[in-house]
Amino acid sequence: MPRRFANGLVIDPSNWRADLLKLILRVSLILGLLVYLPSVVMAIQSGFVAVAVIDTIALAMIIGLYRFDRIPFRWRASVFCLNCYALGVGLLVEVGSISQIYLFGFSILTAMLFGGRAGLLSALLSSATLLFVGYLGHVAPEMAISGWKIDAMPDVVFTKDENARFVIGNPATLTLFGLEREEQLIG
Repeated sequence: MPRRFANGLVIDPSNWRADLLKLILRVSLILGLLVYLPSVVMAIQSGFVAVAVIDTIALAMIIGLYRFDRIPFRWRASVFCLNCYALGVGLLVEVGSISQIYLFGFSILTAMLFGGRAGLLSALLSSATLLFVGYLGHVAPEMAISGWKIDAMPDVVFTKDENARFVIGNPATLTLFGLEREEQLIG
């Protein structure tokens, strides 16, 4: 038997995932519309035009999914989750490591809408994406390897930027090159 909550929200236990998607889309639409304009203006002023485009596409997808509620649940939920994933990847590449939270949200939403197995697969996809983006060098060096972890390693560990300049080097690396301080290595 459906239960009625505030503002006419009805949750049917036999169809709870579809009702949950409807609620998530409604909240995403309201919050998305509230932050869209300031976000796009700030992104364009800061030179992040790609972020403005990503935000626009993501919000347009949410509006479409909300409006076309006759589309079967699995299609709507799949498109919504892929929209969250694409938003996470786009922001990770354009903004940096702080945006990895969107990939985490993608995994949680997928688990809620499709169940544990799909949630696990989405978490693996998010992890693989983080590794791949990190491998391509699109993340901040502090995200790739934490300095306190590599300092304790006896092996030679270092990272270089896209211009083949040293960014991080542990004590074993300094010894290998006959240096005393990390500042002598970097650059």
